[in-house]
Amino acid sequence: MYNVCKLSGDWTMSDYAKNYIEFAKNKIGDKKVLCALSGGVDSSVAAVLLYKAIRQTAYLYIVDHGLLRKDEGDQVEDILKQYQ
Repeated sequence: MYNVCKLSGDWTMSDYAKNYIEFAKNKIGDKKVLCALSGGVDSSVAAVLLYKAIRQTAYLYIVDHGLLRKDEGDQVEDILKQYQ
């Protein structure tokens, strides 16, 4: 499969996260960032990576759009509290 795409397959998710965190630090600098997340996996992961990059200037808010599963908003909030 790697031969078809000419890829090496030598990356890891951990390396990807570290690279993104460093990229975000450099791109954002000391600016303040508001991150409104839906509570789904994608926005929650993005929020955690953003927070790890710019802890002091990242403001995370969960937007309850009415489509979360029962207690899912509370669960996401509990997880995000670990980072604040």
